[in-house]
Amino acid sequence: MPKIKDLIKQLSLEDFEQLYASLLELGADKQAELLKMIHEDQMTEAEVRAALKIGVNAYRTLNSRVKKRVEEYMLQHLESPKLDLLKKVANLKELVFAQRPSVAITTLKKIEKELINYDLSHELVQVYQALKKLHLHSKLYFEYSQIYNRHVAYLLTVDKVEIMLGEYFKKYGDFLLNGDERTQLELNLRCSEIISTAAKYPDSHRLWVYKTLADLFHRIFVPIPENNQNKLIEAGFKQLIQVLEQYPMDITYTNLQWVVDYLQWEYWHSRKQHKEAEVFYEKISPHIDRLLTNFDN
Repeated sequence: MPKIKDLIKQLSLEDFEQLYASLLELGADKQAELLKMIHEDQMTEAEVRAALKIGVNAYRTLNSRVKKRVEEYMLQHLESPKLDLLKKVANLKELVFAQRPSVAITTLKKIEKELINYDLSHELVQVYQALKKLHLHSKLYFEYSQIYNRHVAYLLTVDKVEIMLGEYFKKYGDFLLNGDERTQLELNLRCSEIISTAAKYPDSHRLWVYKTLADLFHRIFVPIPENNQNKLIEAGFKQLIQVLEQYPMDITYTNLQWVVDYLQWEYWHSRKQHKEAEVFYEKISPHIDRLLTNFDN
C-alpha cells in the first residue's frame, strides 16, 4: 500500500495548493498543516508531532485521515482523466468502424495530444496505426506511415535502453563480486552504449533520464579517473531533479525519485560530506525496505 509521502510526491504544486485550501475551508486545520509539513519534507516525524502538539496515537490517526484525503483527491482529479483516456484507446477499433472517417480522424488527433501529454508511448502507436489506416486513400498516407514507423522505432529504442539498464546492473553485480579489470571494462562499454543509444532521440526526456541515471550511477560506483568528476555528478543531479519535477504525474519518475535520493546519499557519503548526506539519509531511511526489495541491482 502506498505511503503518504509517496502519494503526496505525486501531487503537482497546483494540486497540492488546491487540496491544502480545501482542507482549510473544511476547518481541518491540523490535517492541512500535516499535509504541508509532509509536502515540504523538512522535518522528522518527532518534530512534526511536536509542532502539531499531538502524541504518537493522535499522529497516526491524523496521518491516516490525511492519507485518505489525498487518495480521494487523486481519485477525483488525477486518475479519472487518465483512465478515461486509456478507455478511449481500448475502444479505438469501435471508433474507426462506427464513426465516419472525418469524425474518427478528428477524435484520434485529440486522443493523440492527450497521450503525448501523459507520455503514453505504447498507446500512441495504436493511434498512429489507426490514423495510417484511415488515410490509406489519402495524400497523407505516406506522412502517417512515416510518423507510425518513427514512433515504433522510438518505442523499440526505449524498450532496448530499459533492457540494457537491466543488463548493466546485472553486470555490476558481477563486478561487486570479483572487481576485476575485464568486468570493469565491460561496465564502461555497457554504460557508453546506453548513453549513445539514448542520444539518438535528444528530444526524449525519458531516454535522457535513463542515460543520466546510468551515467551518475557509473561515476559514483565504478572508478573513473576524470577531471571535474564531482562537478559533473552534482550538475547531473541538479538537471535530473529538474526534469523529474516537470512530470509529477509520471509513475515511473515518481518511483525513480527514491533511486535519485539514494544515489545522492551514496555520493555525499563517499565524499564524507556528512551534513549533505544526512539530508538524503532522512529521506530514504523510512523506505529502506522498499529500496531493498523493489530497487535491488
